[in-house]
Amino acid sequence: MRLNPIIPAVPLLLGIGLILALTIYHGLSRSGFINKVLTIIRYTLICILAALIGLRVQIADESFKIQVKNTDVLFVVDSTLSMWASDYSGEPRMTGVKKDCKTIMTQLAGANFGLVKFANHSQILAPFTQDADAVDDAMALIDMPSEYYANGSSLNTPYEDMKKLLESSSKKEGRQTVVFFISDGEITNNSTLQSYSELSSMVDGGAVLGYGTAEGATIKGAYIYDYQNGGQAKPKIDEINLQHIANDLKIDYIHCEKKTSFISLTQKIIRNSGVTTTETNGVVYEDISWMFAIPLTLLLGWELVRVIRKDDL
Repeated sequence: MRLNPIIPAVPLLLGIGLILALTIYHGLSRSGFINKVLTIIRYTLICILAALIGLRVQIADESFKIQVKNTDVLFVVDSTLSMWASDYSGEPRMTGVKKDCKTIMTQLAGANFGLVKFANHSQILAPFTQDADAVDDAMALIDMPSEYYANGSSLNTPYEDMKKLLESSSKKEGRQTVVFFISDGEITNNSTLQSYSELSSMVDGGAVLGYGTAEGATIKGAYIYDYQNGGQAKPKIDEINLQHIANDLKIDYIHCEKKTSFISLTQKIIRNSGVTTTETNGVVYEDISWMFAIPLTLLLGWELVRVIRKDDL
């Protein structure tokens, strides 16, 4: 058994203890010995049940066997300013990216996930981990960069971090490595797109996911001047660059202009993955705090009835 309190245990117990002391004091003011005792017992039970719910009591289940897909999934996410242009069904491209990555993680549940983001610099936000929630949280923290901080886009920026994580995955025996390279394909710093073909031997599947439209869209909350055409810039997708990366990595290219189904792609990944079962039993913890909520609800309901009846009298 273990505790996983909603808030730190000390202030939680102090708060409930204070409430208990006040309610006991109130119970002592009741007339009649039996009435006092019953009131104090009810209030004490209510506070104990509330404390158990707040402490989130969990019990261990050691009969659970860990099953893991032999798959590492790497998300490489372009977080440059243009990814906030609003042409993903009227929403920012990054909104679509986060929704689609969550869909992919759900469909590939059990895999290891890693996350690299790149703008002016590349950053590994999460090395490969089975904690999909941690990767999802890291994805959610990707914010729009300041227009004053942005130095232009280059698709070469994440190369070294990609290579580092792919090499670590390729060293694991029997491991399938999947890459989702996510970008609008724009290059605005006059750099030349380098080849990603050297990494293809470490990639077993995945896709380059392209976001944006040929018409482009403005970026809400930022004003970028278009020096070529004048007025506010409308970043556009560059599918030639994205297809080039897909060809180098020998994976598919998918244009994600609106909500996209990844079922066929993820099913292919699942078919190619192996499932291993560990030699020893794993341990998971089951939250049983809901069990205390039932009697607590009944007791509070009874107190409410008593108050209503007293008012009616």
